[in-house]
Amino acid sequence: YYDGVEQVVEECGYEDCLIAYYPFVDGTTQDAHNSWNGMPETMATTEGRDGGTAITLAGMRWESVWLPWEVVRDLDGDADRTVCLWARIDEWNGGYLFHYGGSSDPGSYAPTLQDTYDPTSAPTAAPSPFTRVPTTAPPSYVPSSAPSATPTMPRPSYRPTTGAPTSWTPAPFAAPPDDDEIRRRRLTHDELSASFGLRVGTEEGDLVIIADSTQAAVSLGRHIDWRDFHHFCLTYDGPSRGGNSALALYFDGERSWQETIGLDTKIEEGRWMSLGMDQMMSYPLTAALDEVYIYARALDASAVAVLYGSVSAAPTVTPVPTSHLFEGSLVAYYPFVDGTTQDAHHTWNGYPESMTTTEGRDGGTAIVLEHGAA
Repeated sequence: YYDGVEQVVEECGYEDCLIAYYPFVDGTTQDAHNSWNGMPETMATTEGRDGGTAITLAGMRWESVWLPWEVVRDLDGDADRTVCLWARIDEWNGGYLFHYGGSSDPGSYAPTLQDTYDPTSAPTAAPSPFTRVPTTAPPSYVPSSAPSATPTMPRPSYRPTTGAPTSWTPAPFAAPPDDDEIRRRRLTHDELSASFGLRVGTEEGDLVIIADSTQAAVSLGRHIDWRDFHHFCLTYDGPSRGGNSALALYFDGERSWQETIGLDTKIEEGRWMSLGMDQMMSYPLTAALDEVYIYARALDASAVAVLYGSVSAAPTVTPVPTSHLFEGSLVAYYPFVDGTTQDAHHTWNGYPESMTTTEGRDGGTAIVLEHGAA
């Protein structure tokens, strides 16, 4: 409701809400969906999760990728969002997998409470990568402007110092924590307020979720083979679109942590999203990254499981028909969205630019070829 009038909340499928997709083909940082390409243009590579290429980050401050402001500008406040990526963690040094937003205004800076949780979900089998998943229309997220030319790095007038003070004060209107909660929390002072991201911990198997004034540390355990690539998804189901304010972390297709949290993420115009370090250009990551997906919707458990189990290199979570792992050998992909002949993988677009359409195999669009027409 707005001013007493019921409003229609627009919904979109998890494919329609795709904002950007970075497959890091040959180490390039190109967005295969909306052409919101990252900087620098190329990175050093290693073998990816399925034999293709992934980018490497060696824990140096200059080794990071910055994604245009347009990628995250609509993911502020309490907006729905999902960021998914594959990563091979080489060192547990506190580095950031991704980070965006934040306020450098000292008046809005607030200390953050860090909690430690253990995974609560039971292991479930991932779907077969060869299972056909019904879908609606292919991606149709429409950018509202062209990407900005260069990233704007934050230059805050206030830089909080590390180290924990001897006392802390709960955030305004927060319920007082009980003794058990106080014992499992510690105060940290080294983050921008109102930002959103995910970082590795300093102990093997530990992750830290950055969500405005909350830092939640999730222990995934020491029994995992971290020499392999693993799938990480952080989702938020915002209340402004009818969600339940659930912030959830998925690991290898399974939900590992969830809390109900009110977010009000701040994004300054022109500030880009970072992969491999935080917005203060600190905490560099030592890892390899592959296949970064960013959505303007909170993917549910089934959609995340499909992303994890899919072998598709196309910019949606719908597996392209195949019988083998092919991300490294995919040449082009033509979904014929609204009759266009655009290549969603390498932008090797067809000619003519558009064709007559009919309903496709899954309710989307297909092109029509009539006798005597070309």
